[in-house]
Amino acid sequence: MTALLDLAPEGTPTPLLATAEIHAAIDQLTGVVFESYGADVLASALVELKRAESRLAACKHRILRAADATRVAAAFGASDTGSWAALLTHTDGDVAARDVKLARALEAGSPTCAALEAGDISADHARVITTAVGQLPDGVSDQDALTVERSLVTKAHSLSPRHLRVAARRCIEAITPDPE
Repeated sequence: MTALLDLAPEGTPTPLLATAEIHAAIDQLTGVVFESYGADVLASALVELKRAESRLAACKHRILRAADATRVAAAFGASDTGSWAALLTHTDGDVAARDVKLARALEAGSPTCAALEAGDISADHARVITTAVGQLPDGVSDQDALTVERSLVTKAHSLSPRHLRVAARRCIEAITPDPE
């Protein structure tokens, strides 16, 4: 592990050190007797854990994007990044492939990526948004696509992924020209 820690620039947290700290925090949570707390504390804890889950998903997708860009799968003898991730994490191949697809679609600095990294939306919300933006008709300007994306991110704060998918379809239909 020391050799891996030496690879990071000085002062930069390494993925392994950071994940060790995450595990330490989870260990603290496993000792909590949740039944001894009232509804307000339980509600706040649930919301914050969901937010943390989304932030961890954003980190996972950044790792998948980096692995995909650097073709890490080949070093492991895997055919693609999804297969590599499925092998390492004992995840179904279709789930890992879906994660890689989302990782590729999440553009650093985009409203969707920023909202996922902040824990404001879930990976499922991000998947709906990136799919919708990818389905915008040809000819939609970058500015209009960004407007749609921002609108869907805002809607994701108050809608489930299923309801967001309906809203996304409506957005796409509203800007798709009628065939004449």
